[in-house]
Amino acid sequence: DSVARQRKLNVDLLDSLAIASAVATGDAVNAAGIIWLVTLGDHIRDLTQARARRAIRGLLGYQQDLAWVVRGDAKVQVPVAELAVGDVLVIYTGSVIPVDGTVTDGEGLVDQQTLTGESMPVLKGPGDRCFAATVIKDGKLYVRAERVGGDTTAASTARLIENAPALETRAQNYAEVVADRLVPPALACSAVVLAATRDLGRVSAILTIDFGTGPRVSAPTTVLASMNAAARRGILIKGGAYIEKLARVSTVVFDKTGTLTSGVPEVTDFLVHDGLSERESATLAAAVSARQTHPVSQAVLRLAEAWRLSIPDREESRYLVGRGVQARVFGKVVQLGSPRFIEELGVPCRAEAGARQALEASAKSLLFLAVDGRHVATLAYRDAIRAESRATIRSLRERGIDDIVMLTGDSREVARQVSLELGITRYFAEMLPEDKAELTRRLTQEGRTVAVVGDGINDSPALSYADIGISVSAGAEIARETAGVVLVEDDLSKLVEAIDISRGAMRIIHQNFSMILAVNAVAYALSIPGLLNPVAATLMNNGSAVLACVNG
Repeated sequence: DSVARQRKLNVDLLDSLAIASAVATGDAVNAAGIIWLVTLGDHIRDLTQARARRAIRGLLGYQQDLAWVVRGDAKVQVPVAELAVGDVLVIYTGSVIPVDGTVTDGEGLVDQQTLTGESMPVLKGPGDRCFAATVIKDGKLYVRAERVGGDTTAASTARLIENAPALETRAQNYAEVVADRLVPPALACSAVVLAATRDLGRVSAILTIDFGTGPRVSAPTTVLASMNAAARRGILIKGGAYIEKLARVSTVVFDKTGTLTSGVPEVTDFLVHDGLSERESATLAAAVSARQTHPVSQAVLRLAEAWRLSIPDREESRYLVGRGVQARVFGKVVQLGSPRFIEELGVPCRAEAGARQALEASAKSLLFLAVDGRHVATLAYRDAIRAESRATIRSLRERGIDDIVMLTGDSREVARQVSLELGITRYFAEMLPEDKAELTRRLTQEGRTVAVVGDGINDSPALSYADIGISVSAGAEIARETAGVVLVEDDLSKLVEAIDISRGAMRIIHQNFSMILAVNAVAYALSIPGLLNPVAATLMNNGSAVLACVNG
């Protein structure tokens, strides 16, 4: 059937002819033995994959449980399936947390090993994030649900691995193509042996040996086991192709904000230029930032809250990705965004050159506020570098990945300061989303295997152009959907672990291919002179595949 379906000769034809030749000689034992051994390898592969998938589904066992929920002054038990966003749950010692959410009260030690790979329990208190499928080892927590059911991190992880679109790798596909190309020579060799010896048993032994069964059986097993191991360490890899690409990465492109930095900026300076007071300007800035999810918009809103400002309503709000935001407030057209954005609108800069240079020299990024075509204020903000960023870059270099690039929409001076602190020699500043995508495309065309690491909507075009996109979990939903790898725990050092897991997987796959090639070559050499009967040849051929599965 597979030959008719694919309209080409493949290794399945060899198995069919081997069985037919055994039947033709009246050797039912050999025919049955060949059939049994051919199916054994596939059966072991299926069992291994089923076991790995059961382990992933085990993450979701908590969904059958009951949870304690605060209802007024009482605590009632509710099925986990009926929990809703906004519910406040009480989690006691020994209980599984059934939702993703934020601790509102209490304190406890939480074991997150099943989800993030952390070996030691983590102390959680008010304001800390908790994840479904983790266990409270000691203490009591009140958790406000933010994601429930199939929307939790654990459920998303299980679903994506269950539905992984491709467990295959390019190496496996290449091995199978080579194996199929060896079918005509194998048929020719069998014909010559048959013509010379008239020995159907010898021909059956030759036909039994192929170089495709092993890769077809062992590679998906190794890939799925690696995806499973990665998921338990807080790394979601969406398919075998991404494992292979991760193992071959030669260039890593980082977005700055929210990836190399914490993504929680703080407004440090507020300069006014054109008649409006600080409070008036800040009120307008907060109005256009309201209901925006961008970290800088959130920083402006935190400033307004600290200054106890009353935020007015806005109209005709429009977010321009990578540039800024525009709205109508009190009948005035208000724009808040990067200096490049405001200057592109034809609004002349009113900030003193010396003050602007001083702010940028201290690694602060700038926002311009324009009202009815006038530049009325300049906001400066700083985004702290992640604690693990330096170590991550150093670890990448230790693994032979020397081409590390940083992209940012910030000014050249800010980019220079941050790259200097991190030891990155290649950086590109004042980049719009389309600029990031174009640079990524150019790098891939140079023959590099490019990984782009980002977290925001403005990173998603670059993620889609990269050989492999990597998203940090705290980022925008579109970035997580576009990426081939998601770092579930918001920890950049997991990138290095993902590369190590992928390289280990590919090392095992290539070891298995070498073993299969060696064993089958010996079997071939012994079958031609008639030193192996069909069952022994099948045992060597499929036995090597079984050993490869065990090794994987």
